[in-house]
Amino acid sequence: MSQVREQVNSILVADCGSTMTKVVLIEVVEGTYRFVTCAESPSTCDAPWDDVSLGVMTAIREVERTVGRPLLDEEGQLIYPERGDGRGVDRFLAVSSAAEPLRVIPVGLAREVSLASARRVALSTYTTIVDELSLERASDGEARTTDEQINAIWHGNPDVLLLVGGTDGGATEPVLAMIRNVVRVALYLMGEDAPPVIYAGNAELREAIAKLLGEEIPLHMVDNVRPRADAENIGPAAEELEVLFYEQKMRMIPGLPRLNSWSEAVVLSTARAADYTIRYCQGAWKSARPALGVDVGSASVTINACRDGWATTTVRTDLGIGHGLAGLLDQVDMADVLRWLPFSIAPSRARDRLLNKTLHPGSIPQTREELLLEQAAAREALRIAIRDSLPGWGGGSSQPEGTIPPCSPIIGGGGVLTHVPLPGYAALILVDALQPTGVSTLYLDEGNLMPALGIVAALDPLATVQTVRSGGFTFLGTVVAPVGHTRRGEAALTVKVPEGSAAGELKVMPGEIKAFPLADLKLGTEIELVPARGMDIGRGPGKSVELRYRGGVVGLIVDARGRPLRMERNSETQRERVQEWLWEMTGE
Repeated sequence: MSQVREQVNSILVADCGSTMTKVVLIEVVEGTYRFVTCAESPSTCDAPWDDVSLGVMTAIREVERTVGRPLLDEEGQLIYPERGDGRGVDRFLAVSSAAEPLRVIPVGLAREVSLASARRVALSTYTTIVDELSLERASDGEARTTDEQINAIWHGNPDVLLLVGGTDGGATEPVLAMIRNVVRVALYLMGEDAPPVIYAGNAELREAIAKLLGEEIPLHMVDNVRPRADAENIGPAAEELEVLFYEQKMRMIPGLPRLNSWSEAVVLSTARAADYTIRYCQGAWKSARPALGVDVGSASVTINACRDGWATTTVRTDLGIGHGLAGLLDQVDMADVLRWLPFSIAPSRARDRLLNKTLHPGSIPQTREELLLEQAAAREALRIAIRDSLPGWGGGSSQPEGTIPPCSPIIGGGGVLTHVPLPGYAALILVDALQPTGVSTLYLDEGNLMPALGIVAALDPLATVQTVRSGGFTFLGTVVAPVGHTRRGEAALTVKVPEGSAAGELKVMPGEIKAFPLADLKLGTEIELVPARGMDIGRGPGKSVELRYRGGVVGLIVDARGRPLRMERNSETQRERVQEWLWEMTGE
């Protein structure tokens, strides 16, 4: 690839997923970087193609038809830099989530302390947690013998062992005993198949552990994930795990050499690229509230959060709306999925329909029932993923269980959110699954910009910032969710708009969710949100909030259904409520 050029007018970014490959074009328009167009095609990373670049080329051809100029030559090679007649692009970059997950076994002492941190390390990238080994008894009260723990590693065939345990200057002998009696023996039995080891425990034991494991085992020493009992530091271990994921899995993606020959930067994992974007988003929005990005893919669900400049990523490779549906159904009760539907369906039939999706992950729903069933599954997948993500946000939390603090922005991505008949569907999925409290802003990543802008930031930070600020994401609206209690017959929240507006004074009763387009209001008009005496929207019970109306394709959303969201025990009543929610948010 030619050396980096000073003038970059066009950037093409490919995102190679397990089911779909997406390509995004960003160009300088009137002096500012803007999102121009995107295209997608079925991924070609698996048989019979076994070449991820073929799907990228197909998607690029779609972009060519949209912009009306060639980007590839007759032999399928990328034209770069951009020619004077407009052919080609100045820069090509790529991200991917198509690689197999890294098989990881965390080994530690306390399940709720060091092993909990190790789990968050493992979930920071594309991994499968094969097993967890601890000196403590399992939740069922049974303690595994030394032989059983050795077999768990030996037969688990992990790609990486993640060793944790002990605060810096704390426990030594229990950690050494675990490594001496279990880890060392298992690695010896595995011989040449022994995996590399990341040690992220008590720093004082590094020399002793290196001596125990010997020079034959690749050993990576990083900072302790729990330097103190009340402090967590997963960053260094997560970075080391990301490196091993790239070396063992990303580099094995078939067809990647062609993309690397076009690219000026190493191909990043999709989740890591999105992590960089969410950091930029919090800076661009200049918000004191956390910035949150969620992506519901075919084979994984990714949560990217940034709070006070501290970012965290959670990837669940056992969830998804496609390849990952079987994993989701193994973890949820079908009744939890069905409670989001406005119609009755037998649990066995619903399960069969969802499992059929795993056989055809690229298919689209053919009926309204299929559409709503996939959306119901997406809610449960998001609820599981956000539950894993929240402990890593930091800053403490007094949130009701299953809810998140006010966020600005909340950006949703993935086909189940972007391929909807009306934007109200996407907004309702996000609000139902995440259950934000207070005042938050909702966006939709229809152009798959989250991962694209993340890798762009590595070479062109200005392009990322300008694209974010120029409206690359679709603004769904502002969501207001009061928390607390009201007196019987009292409105949970009153929206006061300036005199002369057709909307007048808008009241939302407890248990309701309403979407107000407020089409006659000018953007920037100041409106007042007045909660009931016992309701709180961020400033304390009964205290009002003034904000400038920002519009949105859905509008102002007031969710007075309570937090956590209360579901009816009677199935028929619950279905009626779901239909009301759909009507209010979509008009269907």
